Amino acid sequence: MSLALPILRGPQRGLRWIVGSGSLRCWLGTYEHDKRLRFTALVRDADVVFDVGAHAGYYTLLASVLVGDQGAVVAFEPGPGNLRYLRRHVRMNHRRNVTIVEAAISDRSGTGRFLVDTLSLDDLWEGGQIGAPDVVNIDVEGREDRVIRGARHMLRDAHPVVFLATHGAEARQACLDLLAGLPYVVETFAGCELICRPI
Repeated sequence: MSLALPILRGPQRGLRWIVGSGSLRCWLGTYEHDKRLRFTALVRDADVVFDVGAHAGYYTLLASVLVGDQGAVVAFEPGPGNLRYLRRHVRMNHRRNVTIVEAAISDRSGTGRFLVDTLSLDDLWEGGQIGAPDVVNIDVEGREDRVIRGARHMLRDAHPVVFLATHGAEARQACLDLLAGLPYVVETFAGCELICRPI
């Protein structure tokens, strides 16, 4: 059984985090401090938050606390190792407002590399399988442009705030090019992080 320690700072303070499931700073409560402050300022009670590329669930837990009992969090994660930690974090912290979707979000639905199920947010949105999000957090290790390409209709119609972690200059520029055709103003912070706010 892995050791789980209480998170020491931030809105998730007191929730338990499994040691070794992510950066040591996750349970210290100092992980991605600048982004966490911005995220905390923009996510409100009763919001719906999508965590795309949820990994072990740091932002899933944070969003779960911020949106409260009347809100909802949908965490998308395809990786088996990450999913094990994500599920355990949600379960051990009794986060009943979280739904976990075992899939990679991309520009089309189907099967991706390594036989991973892929879904596009537009397919889910237009098929009525997901409602309108208020905030979308995207961190998918360099494939962010595919997520945006597969979510253009949802972004245009629902106009959520989007947090976008870009990995590399090429992926960042591809995302900026896609966002240029949508009603968003984009702010860069911490070098490679983007906040996209609807106009």
